[in-house]
Amino acid sequence: MRLGESATGRTASGGKGDLMHRMRGRVAKAGLTLACAIALGIQAHAELIRPKAVRAYPDIAADINGIQTYTYNPDTQTGTFQVTNTPFLLAHGPSDAGESQIHPNDDGTRQQVVSLRLDRNGRLIDDPANNYALYGTVVLGGQTFSGLLLQGKPTAFGAVAPGSETVAQPGRDVFDLNMKITGGALADRFGEDLYMRIVPKADDFDGQFTRDFSGVAAKSNTRGYHAPSAVPEPTPLVFLLVCGAGLALWRQRARIVRGVGRGARC
Repeated sequence: MRLGESATGRTASGGKGDLMHRMRGRVAKAGLTLACAIALGIQAHAELIRPKAVRAYPDIAADINGIQTYTYNPDTQTGTFQVTNTPFLLAHGPSDAGESQIHPNDDGTRQQVVSLRLDRNGRLIDDPANNYALYGTVVLGGQTFSGLLLQGKPTAFGAVAPGSETVAQPGRDVFDLNMKITGGALADRFGEDLYMRIVPKADDFDGQFTRDFSGVAAKSNTRGYHAPSAVPEPTPLVFLLVCGAGLALWRQRARIVRGVGRGARC
């Protein structure tokens, strides 16, 4: 056996060199696979922002005459995603008492509109045209709010096609988005942001954003996950208890002061 050889007949550095060669081969193969996928037009699918979204309040339910469309422009490799539906209920609590009907404005407008631009992979593009708006009339706590109820700017978009394990509604397309509130009569009641989930009843979306698709009966829920919590007014019983506790503390303090005074005189 020559100097520098191992018992297997390879040099001591040969094994390490073979390992590096295999690693370079795997990296090259992975790169080639990725390049082929791009050449074949295979895009990564967008995923939902909140795969398991839970109920939150306030919550705007909308459905009637809902339409969802997506139009792709191959020249710019971008698409426009739009949803228009009719809001009918604002739930600001878990009980029936915490529900308010949304009615049309004086001009007959009762509408919820979403419009945003996406790239060819379904990622949100920062664009001035990205917008969310809610129009209608609602009565809360005896006060009437009418006109533009909410307006926001979409900040994130997610989507899954039918068959995904992350979808709460099997066999349905699901889209969702986060938004920053920018105005509207109900802005203070929803906090700084909104979350919206859209589920069309019938859609031809297959996970690709390089072609047009559309859907009907686009049901949605728009929720204020970080809405400011309401501070309840004190009830008469709470008021009496607080006052009673304060009075008892004052009497105890007075007895202590009197006791100290007697001791000083002695």
